Amino acid sequence: MGELYCFEGSHGVGKGAVINYLTLCIERETSLKPVVVRDSEYPEFEVLKNKIRQRELIKKEEIIDATAQVRGEIYDKYIHTLIKSNALIFLDRGYYTSAVWQSDRESDISIIITANLARGIPVPKKTFILHAPLDVVMSRISERQRFDQHQQNRAAIIHDQKKYYVIEAKYPECVAIDTNRSMEDVVADILLHVRI
Repeated sequence: MGELYCFEGSHGVGKGAVINYLTLCIERETSLKPVVVRDSEYPEFEVLKNKIRQRELIKKEEIIDATAQVRGEIYDKYIHTLIKSNALIFLDRGYYTSAVWQSDRESDISIIITANLARGIPVPKKTFILHAPLDVVMSRISERQRFDQHQQNRAAIIHDQKKYYVIEAKYPECVAIDTNRSMEDVVADILLHVRI
């Protein structure tokens, strides 16, 4: 049985770069080949996103339940198999980000996470919640020229970061990682928590 580690954080904190560098370091130093997964990129999630965009799902409770159900189906169909057949799986975002994006209030966060867990989605061995100062995040977003850049304003990033701080404080498997330093230092901190 493999071990699942998750990477969360707002846009611009460096999740992709950290996962890529960490994967390279592990492959260089061991015989392991970590598998990188983003559950929101499976086709089932695209169907759900379209339903939300087309307002087929409007009520918050419906969206929370539908998201948890789809995520559970994706884990049953794809990710549980990966966990069984691979030693190390890195998940690029998961239900903690879902809780950040779907919650209006701090009290919603626990409801959303509980809904995901009730669908049989495993708690990762560790979840690394990546952070960087706001100016660094905004600079990174600007450099990437993402299609949704206009949605990533300072207020939205601050709002998301506050929710991530709530999650870190409440869930012991979550570890805060500052990405505003050398990639070597960031990965060294992560490797303190990853069994290889």
